[in-house]
Amino acid sequence: MSIHEQRVMLNDNRSENCSIDFPYVQLVVTFENEVELKNAFEILKDEPKVVSPMKATDFTPCTVGFWDKYGIRWGFMVQ
Repeated sequence: MSIHEQRVMLNDNRSENCSIDFPYVQLVVTFENEVELKNAFEILKDEPKVVSPMKATDFTPCTVGFWDKYGIRWGFMVQ
């Protein structure tokens, strides 16, 4: 879906580092570049529980996964 021209996807993929025993949906937000991703992470990282540290992968130059202080699971990635 698109929210204010920002691409947002839903993902039910569970990482091996997850400590919960029930299914959840992760909000995945894509960014044009690492600067935008890092700026958004700075805004939402208040008391985060990082699940997947910021890193490059085979499919993106930058990604990070975390739970915010409200219990929402986020995945940020550069397109």
